Amino acid sequence: MNDSMNDRKGGISSRQCWITTLAGSTQGNQDGLGKDAHFHHTAGMVVDEDNAMLYVCDSSNNVIRQVSTRTGDVKAFAGNPDPRDVEWKDGKGLEARFYHPQGLYLDAKQNRMFVADTDNHVIREMSMPDGETCFLNSFEV
Repeated sequence: MNDSMNDRKGGISSRQCWITTLAGSTQGNQDGLGKDAHFHHTAGMVVDEDNAMLYVCDSSNNVIRQVSTRTGDVKAFAGNPDPRDVEWKDGKGLEARFYHPQGLYLDAKQNRMFVADTDNHVIREMSMPDGETCFLNSFEV
């Protein structure tokens, strides 16, 4: 469940009818455990079931965050939240730059993840698990 207006990630179990917050509590930019983590306009997310990780576009922070589905521990995985440094840039992990990423797709068989780097108007490819990011395609109108 993506509660983007409240910047929280949660889960819903239809068998037991419960909803819980996995990570996030208030708007901001902070890694941390569970509710100590802060997001700013979460967008797309994808689950890596093999490694018990959830990857989340923390869109207004220009970061892809990694959330442990076992512990709720949140860490910046790729990107940099500096609002002055938003032009797309390839790099490994926190060296890469995004501008309002909105969507993710995980190709677990090929050990890569694709990122819709929305306001840079490009699709990015990240090798997994190291987060090395590179340009994939550009669509100009």
